[in-house]
Amino acid sequence: MKRRLLVPTVIILALLVPTPLPGAPAASARSPDGLLPPVSITLVAIPPRLPPGGSGVFIVQLVDAHGSPSPARSDIAVGLFSSDPSIASVPQQVTVPFGKSHAEVEVKAGMAGSATLTAAANGLLSGSTKVSTGVLSNFALQLVPLNNPVSPGDLVHLRVGLLAAKEPFETPVGVQVSITTSLRGIPLQTVTIQPGSSDAYIAVSLPSGISIQTIPFMTVTAAASGFTAATAMVALSPQGANPQEALVGPPRANLTARSNEFLSVSLFNDTFAPSAGSVTLDLYSSNASVVEIPEAQVSTSGADSATFEVYANATGTAQITAVAPGLTSIPLTATVLPPLKPALGISLPPKVRAGETYSFAAGFYYGTEPLPYGPAPVSLSSSNLNVTVSSTVEATALGYGFGTLKASGTGAANITAVLEGATPATAKLISSYSPAVAPVVYQVAAASESGPLAGVTVNFTYGGRTSVTTTGPSGAAGFSTYNDTLTVASVPASISLSNRTYYFTGWSDGVKSTNISLLSSSSVYSITAQYFKSVVPTTYSLLAMSDGQAPVVGLRFTVSSRVLRANLTLTTDARGKVNFVLPNASSFSISVPELYQPSGQTRYSLLSLGNSTKNVVAVTAAATTIEATYATYYQFEVGSPIGNTTGSGWYRSGSTATYSVDETSSGGPLVYQRFSGWSGSFSSGQPSGSTVITSPEFITAQWSADNALLFAAIGVALAGAAVAGLLVFRLRRKPSPS
Repeated sequence: MKRRLLVPTVIILALLVPTPLPGAPAASARSPDGLLPPVSITLVAIPPRLPPGGSGVFIVQLVDAHGSPSPARSDIAVGLFSSDPSIASVPQQVTVPFGKSHAEVEVKAGMAGSATLTAAANGLLSGSTKVSTGVLSNFALQLVPLNNPVSPGDLVHLRVGLLAAKEPFETPVGVQVSITTSLRGIPLQTVTIQPGSSDAYIAVSLPSGISIQTIPFMTVTAAASGFTAATAMVALSPQGANPQEALVGPPRANLTARSNEFLSVSLFNDTFAPSAGSVTLDLYSSNASVVEIPEAQVSTSGADSATFEVYANATGTAQITAVAPGLTSIPLTATVLPPLKPALGISLPPKVRAGETYSFAAGFYYGTEPLPYGPAPVSLSSSNLNVTVSSTVEATALGYGFGTLKASGTGAANITAVLEGATPATAKLISSYSPAVAPVVYQVAAASESGPLAGVTVNFTYGGRTSVTTTGPSGAAGFSTYNDTLTVASVPASISLSNRTYYFTGWSDGVKSTNISLLSSSSVYSITAQYFKSVVPTTYSLLAMSDGQAPVVGLRFTVSSRVLRANLTLTTDARGKVNFVLPNASSFSISVPELYQPSGQTRYSLLSLGNSTKNVVAVTAAATTIEATYATYYQFEVGSPIGNTTGSGWYRSGSTATYSVDETSSGGPLVYQRFSGWSGSFSSGQPSGSTVITSPEFITAQWSADNALLFAAIGVALAGAAVAGLLVFRLRRKPSPS
């Protein structure tokens, strides 16, 4: 029997899997001077897609020049910006505290669309990430049977999960999922995926009177509003999916001498999937002097795995085995290693500026990996009187502690850390009066569709200070600062010039908010604030519905107008609707797809767009809502392992599909396969029929063997042989003539 390698959850103590020293780069990127200081900010959105009105989290992470997390040397105030707060809003600021390398920020979802979130701070390169909201067509359900096959009368255990762009999605609100099956007599059941979770579990009871000869499998469907439904096939078997193996994992473990640690045991079956059910297992160690098991038994308590504690007494190897009646035992070979011995390490910024104060860390390593060890006082000293350090750093049980470094002058300094019983560590830094960054000139321009705009007020905020200037005749305003300083440029939402009103519509790089973070590694950085004159921007809507008045979700369409620098590509939300804003009231055009297929079994065909049957129409400013109507089509699949079938194809919702198979028997001359009925989305015993299509459906012809003629032929042959034998017998007994 094939066996899949399982690595079940193993809980290892902190001495085996040490917690990384905050800010420590990967081993391959480590510098001789220890940890590097943070130089930039990265953002990670969790999740990157949010439902309307929901919320999520994005992580503001400080990283060094190698991209590894790096702790703050002092409290760092990070400014936060959203390119469109109506889509995704964030607080104005978050603080990464001293000694930490990250902070968590809540992001709230508004209307459908996408927005860019930016984080920036003095002395650090900014980071950004994109968040999208309202595109529920990217959200789908996942359905996984935990025991397959199952027997009639048993429970089928199911895990229902949420996916966003094929990744697990933690929902901010409760999601109710309905579970249905293709078997009659099983009522609809529901399970709720709780807020903050991505999955839930449910058990469905199967009737005991199922005939597995006529129904060898069943279809299970999970559905929830706003999510693409999921289906799974569950086979029916007389034996079900009882556990057959008990595996202690992982396949090989390294333990640390004189420590308490945890291992796990998991149950398996023929389908190589964990099996639900409570099982009690006896635990054995082949060498208790090396690995001792204090509890003789462990129970899975209705789950498919369980953990148990072991004592690593001395160096050596031992086999750990879990035994239960009827299960094949697969043991674990555990190797116990000597206790770890740490070495000192120091995290220093390689370059500092004279007159400034920094924080640094001193900690412990085993080889090149950081190691939790302590508490212990680490003594420190500096070889340069112009650079002073804390005389002692208290390394906590986490393995590190923070001290203070102050540069009062210039020069190189060796910082030495000493701890009794450990090898001393030394790191080098350089203090300089010269700025470590280059100046940059930021140029902010303002322009309308008719040309540059002079007299627009631009506010530059940098390092906690503000500078106000106005654009000149060329429509530009300039400002200089260092490129490690956060500079924010802000312009008014509307301005009045020469008896005309101009309205801000966005920056030349696509950012829609009136304030924008400016950071550049080049000497000159230019950006333009775009305005349109005289007309208040108007909000328009596209509403996409099916002929059954259901919303068409996830439909992508294009808006084109002479005032747009680029076409707008938009996507309808869970209501089949999306809003968009144009900066003036001139006419524009909308282009929608003639055929839209969100899944392999459902498609939409355009019936009308506005008052036209074409997929591209011109819209006047007077119309603020444009309706697109689609006909809904579902796929109907008819299959059979024998003969030819008819009826497969696409059918409009509510229409009738006819189906058939051209043979009801096959084979011969003695053995036949006879048609026994249809199974799948519905069941029928007739070779042909019809059904009303209201959803994607499939059916498969079932066949059974008919051996009646074969048995009859065998009977005739046996009878003939008997008669022949009798005649031979009589002829042999007949006396010969004398």
